[in-house]
Amino acid sequence: DSEFDVGFSLGLYLEDSTDVKELVSLVVADEDGIAIEDEETEQQASIEGEEIPEVTDILPDVPPDIVMSRMEPIFTKKLKNVSIEDYYTAGWADHAPYRPWLEKKGSFDLLVSDWDFSESGFENPWSNETFPQKRIVKFKFKRTTHLYIGPPVAGVTQTQYCLKDGNDKCVLMMTVEMDGIPYSDSFAVEVRWVARRIGNRDIVIDAGVFVRFMKSNMFANKIKNGALSETKPIHLDLFDVIKEAISSVKNDANGGIEVDSEEPD
Repeated sequence: DSEFDVGFSLGLYLEDSTDVKELVSLVVADEDGIAIEDEETEQQASIEGEEIPEVTDILPDVPPDIVMSRMEPIFTKKLKNVSIEDYYTAGWADHAPYRPWLEKKGSFDLLVSDWDFSESGFENPWSNETFPQKRIVKFKFKRTTHLYIGPPVAGVTQTQYCLKDGNDKCVLMMTVEMDGIPYSDSFAVEVRWVARRIGNRDIVIDAGVFVRFMKSNMFANKIKNGALSETKPIHLDLFDVIKEAISSVKNDANGGIEVDSEEPD
């Protein structure tokens, strides 16, 4: 006989049974007992008409800013499909679009410093908050209003403070002081922009203003009313500029970022 006539063979046959499948699933389960599903299992579930749900956690809205309740409202606007990161990067992280906007508004002798960062923070004298970054903006402009007595050219110094809280909130606070105008040493204008996340994909921007008097003067009511009426159109215009900058960063050629307005009366 040939040496190949003596021996044995082993055949292995897998049966398509539920018991076998359950056994295999136990073998391939991870340490926590969570079965590892492959593409074939997902396809089979689809064939059998079972829907595999897509789980998306809806984040709770970031609540309104407390400090804003102490201020006169300028506007409230909602930007859809915009994140806090989009807003900060396009609107406030660099000199643009703020510096070009000031130049377009007729400001001259313009200086916009880079942001200074500090672990101990910079304190705003009115809100008593501590912000991790600060910059100085200085410029002059020709006055077009007769609200204040004094020379035709005013100097402005803005101290801007910024706090970005991850992708939840961004606070931009600016203390606006003027010089070369009678009584300008008696007051400062506090302007605040707060962007906060709504749901997973949208933000709401609230803007407000407060006129802070360091000493009394006979024109206090006139100064306050004038500052409030003049601030709103200026910052509405700035909002449009920042919205366009966000569209540019997001490569939105149509400028189609959706805006819902809830402007105060």
